Amino acid sequence: MTSEVVLNRMYVDTSAFTKLIVEEAESVSLAHFFDETRAELVMSRQTYTEFYCMIKRRAIKPENWESMARQSFNQIKVFPVQESDYLEAAASEWHLRGADAIHLAVALRLGCDAMAVFDAELAEAARARGLEVPSF
Repeated sequence: MTSEVVLNRMYVDTSAFTKLIVEEAESVSLAHFFDETRAELVMSRQTYTEFYCMIKRRAIKPENWESMARQSFNQIKVFPVQESDYLEAAASEWHLRGADAIHLAVALRLGCDAMAVFDAELAEAARARGLEVPSF
């Protein structure tokens, strides 16, 4: 008998959200995982901003992603980044890039028990703070 970890709230960082919209190596397995999970999916407004900046940098045409992004944003609860998140990230000893430290600070503040992320350093820091980081 295998024991399944029950996740209540999962933070979705930009690397994971992007794979839902732009076809990449792990897109199918990630989408299947999100379809099957019962965890509430959450993200910060920072993910929204980073996603749109990435789309513009890659010059991906809106007809290839816009409606799917809008639908996904409606399925994932978006929270603002608070002043305390910036301060927590700055004071942390996580050794992360600034944006990644903010993602982790928000996930911890929101009481997430898991994080969907594809950045190895952020995944390691999340695990070190007790968050589950599923493999996709």
